[in-house]
Amino acid sequence: MLLKKTGYYTGIIICVVLFNIFFINNLPAQENIELEEINLMDTLEYVSFNVREVFNKNYPPENLFDGNMNTCWVAGSVNKPGNSSLFLQLDTGNHTLNIFPGYGKSKTLYKQNARPKEIKLTVYPAYSWGGFAFNYGMSYLSAKFPFEVTFHIPDTFELRPIPIDFPEEMLKQFKKKVQKKYRTSNEFPLEISTMILKIEIMGTYPGSKYDDICISEIFLNDRFVQNRPISFPKIKKVYENAEQNAILLDDSEKNAQVVFKDTSKVVQLLEVSPDKKWAIMLTMPNETEGRTETIYHLLDLVNREEVTNQIERITRDQIDLGMTFKTGKYGKLFLDYYESKIELK
Repeated sequence: MLLKKTGYYTGIIICVVLFNIFFINNLPAQENIELEEINLMDTLEYVSFNVREVFNKNYPPENLFDGNMNTCWVAGSVNKPGNSSLFLQLDTGNHTLNIFPGYGKSKTLYKQNARPKEIKLTVYPAYSWGGFAFNYGMSYLSAKFPFEVTFHIPDTFELRPIPIDFPEEMLKQFKKKVQKKYRTSNEFPLEISTMILKIEIMGTYPGSKYDDICISEIFLNDRFVQNRPISFPKIKKVYENAEQNAILLDDSEKNAQVVFKDTSKVVQLLEVSPDKKWAIMLTMPNETEGRTETIYHLLDLVNREEVTNQIERITRDQIDLGMTFKTGKYGKLFLDYYESKIELK
């Protein structure tokens, strides 16, 4: 279910969480719900979204969802009021918002441009008749859930997983009231229901050179986008070393480069993705008595790092006990685990 807490979460890397609760104690008795219209664009295959204003056509909001940290969205300027808010459709099971605040193309550009310091999250139960469509998307009637969460984001060059956790029972009751309001105030039948997340930038870190407020990527817990250089050597071969305690690779520039090494473990390469950007390996203690614990690991071959913990922060699931690669439509690559999957970019 949407916004449901799971049992496995390795910790939130956000420094400060501030909860601003409005009218929660009286929520069950609230009757004066005002519906507002929110239009979501469905021109992207990944997610429906919208912003109220595009500040820079060279850095549009579509850049947030292209699976590329080298592009960015300019949400506004530190010198101008009214920076744009982002509306994002949530599907069942979305419970983590992953954001790379700032320009991810390089650490230099990250510091030169402004980036979010605080963001506020709110959710809207939203309903529509199938005919409420326009040229590029769908129009919804919605109401703002009277609960806001503001996150302080440390000023570091890295991805930030943010939990989308709102009071589940209160939200459930509020959704019923919004649905009732839709049915009693609208002549069209209710055919579509969804949730919309609103992301607002409440504070920024100043850029050393530019005033643009940048965000490079946003994705939910159904996708993992890794920050990689624009170009990198072609990977030709991935293999175990002779001692079976390391994973090595050969690329177009150099052979026998170490991706992972642990002399206390036996290492086994299980699978390499078709694009040779990812690999799955297995580790076990090299000296054992009785039953042996085996652990699965996901390797980013381009960046030469193990990223299992990063995936677990996004999914809030323990995935190191089993995983494999699956290929979907249009050549999409997924990491498949326990009847769940996450797209790898």
